[in-house]
Amino acid sequence: MISLEWMFYLLILFFGLIGAIRGWQREIIAMAGLLGSIAALNSFGYPLANAIQLVLTSEASLDIQFFWVQFVFHIVVAFFSYQVIARLADRAPGAKFGDRLRVNFQRRFIGGCLGGINGYLLVGGLWCFLEFRLTLGGYERLAPGVQYFFSPEVVQRPLITDPTAFDVVSYLPFAMFSPAIWLVFFFISFFIVIIALI
Repeated sequence: MISLEWMFYLLILFFGLIGAIRGWQREIIAMAGLLGSIAALNSFGYPLANAIQLVLTSEASLDIQFFWVQFVFHIVVAFFSYQVIARLADRAPGAKFGDRLRVNFQRRFIGGCLGGINGYLLVGGLWCFLEFRLTLGGYERLAPGVQYFFSPEVVQRPLITDPTAFDVVSYLPFAMFSPAIWLVFFFISFFIVIIALI
């Protein structure tokens, strides 16, 4: 069984390679969507998950229901950011402006860097849904000895088997910044998207 920590690293590398292929314009649009998803979940995650949980009738625990609501929300935003909205970069009148300013290597290098950041935001966000419990006051990290709410055969918390993973978890998106900072990041990326499409 591969550890969550190594899967996290491999997926960031994979997203970096995809970003190098796609180019920086598409990656910056995807980044705006992922930042928006994290900012929205940090600000409105509990009311959203609670409202959906009240509509759905499930015998699963509240933590598992909240996990799936966050998971689906984050994946749907990522899908639309990568597949639907990112195509605007190709159709916008000035979409090739950035390409004319940068040679192919630079465009791919910047795309790879942004793709790695997007991988961190997507995969790190999904890992956060396991590592942090959604409460009325926001996200709270699980205590060191507590297992994830899924069966250990499905996913095992790396802190129980690998103490060095504690450092990695400390740098996940929800652990690094407050909800207000994520909103600032979203607005900054949104304005960069507007500039990139001009």
